[in-house]
Amino acid sequence: MQGTSSGRGQDFQMERKQGGRDLGSIEPGCTVAKVVYFGLDSQNFNTIARISALQDAGLEVLGMTFRRRSFNQGFAPTWENVALGETRIGSYLSRAWVMVKALGPIWANREKMSGASLFFARNLDMAALALASRFLSGSQAPFVYEVRDIRSAVLGNGLRARAFRWLERRVLARTKMLEVSSPGFIENYFVPLQGYRGQWFLSENKLHGPQLRKVAGKPSGDAKAKVDAIRRGRRVIGVFGAFRCVRSLEMLGDLSDRLPVLVYLRGYPTGLGIEAFRNLLGRHPNMVYDGEFSSPRDLGEIYGAVDMAWGFDFSSAGANSAWLLPNRLYDSGYYGVPLLVASGTQTARKVGELDMGWTFDEPVAEGLERFLREVTPEEIALKKGHVASLPRDLFCEEDDTGQMLRAVLGPSFREGWSGEMSKM
Repeated sequence: MQGTSSGRGQDFQMERKQGGRDLGSIEPGCTVAKVVYFGLDSQNFNTIARISALQDAGLEVLGMTFRRRSFNQGFAPTWENVALGETRIGSYLSRAWVMVKALGPIWANREKMSGASLFFARNLDMAALALASRFLSGSQAPFVYEVRDIRSAVLGNGLRARAFRWLERRVLARTKMLEVSSPGFIENYFVPLQGYRGQWFLSENKLHGPQLRKVAGKPSGDAKAKVDAIRRGRRVIGVFGAFRCVRSLEMLGDLSDRLPVLVYLRGYPTGLGIEAFRNLLGRHPNMVYDGEFSSPRDLGEIYGAVDMAWGFDFSSAGANSAWLLPNRLYDSGYYGVPLLVASGTQTARKVGELDMGWTFDEPVAEGLERFLREVTPEEIALKKGHVASLPRDLFCEEDDTGQMLRAVLGPSFREGWSGEMSKM
């Protein structure tokens, strides 16, 4: 699905097929549209991918970003960037103070934002800061609110959750387009809890084709050779990304102790902490951590080293974990690796529709153990072959961002830009 609640996304896709020009064909002499993008971490792969997609769509990007000392430390922004400060994962109180201090560089750069054609922000705190910045710059440009997770802070009946939802409703009232990565967010949160009835656009966590081609054939090492050297006939489960689900890591550790299974991990332990993560690895010798990875550069290499990928997430069971469509769904699909997922989730629905993995009911650990004991190499090879045969555009997009921009900014965007459009 690529659309909005009012059907405009479908209209724009039809117009494009009827000959509408893509964003990259802006005629000489026209002013290039500028988007001001607010992100929580300039080094995060999702931030980089989103800004790259905006650039590939033909926009000039002014990044207003924070940074975190977590992973991808060597990355330097490839866009004009205003550094707003440093934040820590999960520290809402300290983040609030950093947000207040960010008003200094925002005020100093208000002239740069005044002529923007679009304001864009991911997550609630960034959205509030973006709208404040739009006000301070005197801009009337439309605002896009990007949501890739429903944080636990906005759920429940506590005072803090109610306050966050109130703030988000104020943000939504000023939003031209709500961009979500899963329809589960609309079905389970924005419509029933927030009463949202505005435009929304589905932008799944697919790989971005132009960015993928830029880094093709440039992996950092030979993961498959490393894994094959220690495989010893065992099945290999790949766990890639931010390790925010503690239950997943503990379950994998227990399974690797009891079964001929090697667990291959690449990423960063956001949910457990560095020391606790090291202790976990020390207790489970069949869990192998091979450091961070760069996405999308290293994806083909690391997925090529495993038999199946871990798609479970219990960090927000019954809520975000059940509603999201994670990056690893698209990464594993693109590289032909079956996914292991929990039943009753949005991810399981997609996996079932495409027959691209295996789903498990509770108690998950028992079902997984039984499956891993009984599944044959032939069954795994057959499933991998099927996943590899699926159309690549299910997992990799070329112009989703362009479709969203046309829906937000209107058909005039295809005809070339002038500064006047920022006053729409």
